[in-house]
Amino acid sequence: YRREGSGGGGHGGYGEVEVLAENIYMANGVALSHDGTSLLIVSGVSILRYDLASNQMEETPFVQVMPGTGDNIKAMDQLPNGTKMKCYWMGLGGKYARPFSLLKFIADKPWLTSLILAAVPYRMVIELIPKWTALAVYDERGRLVETLIDDGSGSSSSSEATGGDGKKKKEGKGTVDVPWISEVEPVGDYLYLMSWYNPFLARIKKSSVGK
Repeated sequence: YRREGSGGGGHGGYGEVEVLAENIYMANGVALSHDGTSLLIVSGVSILRYDLASNQMEETPFVQVMPGTGDNIKAMDQLPNGTKMKCYWMGLGGKYARPFSLLKFIADKPWLTSLILAAVPYRMVIELIPKWTALAVYDERGRLVETLIDDGSGSSSSSEATGGDGKKKKEGKGTVDVPWISEVEPVGDYLYLMSWYNPFLARIKKSSVGK
């Protein structure tokens, strides 16, 4: 949508809302491209590109298929290890399962979603979904640069989590350290892993990325 001016004589009223694009599957994060010419919009396992000059969605997605379902997207000037490079960081909260994806199947069926949530507690639904999370990094042309994955194999970088009680804990091999990643924020020597579901904040050292 786009806000046009202000209503109520400019005293905090609302402007007009215009629909720029619709029928976007699982619309989520939005980021302005590095060159300022388009909006990158997360749509399920794809990243769409909306051209600001023509006010139209481009036919070819910026990223056709990501390795997981997307959440937030951020335009960044560095790679996760701190190396300078214009790129985009994409938080992936769940693995893309082919040929069938339950999330995709129920996305346009709100009645089915309501039925499932009414019959099964939400926390149980979450626990039944296989744990897998990742940070995907794409360059300015939509090419995958690297993917940092936590699938419980112990091959990913170790993380340190702080729970609601303020106590720190180290996660180990055999479990997914930090599921349901929504975005990653670099602060100092660390990458902070944020989530839409976890009751804790986790971080990893930049120096450990890729090791």
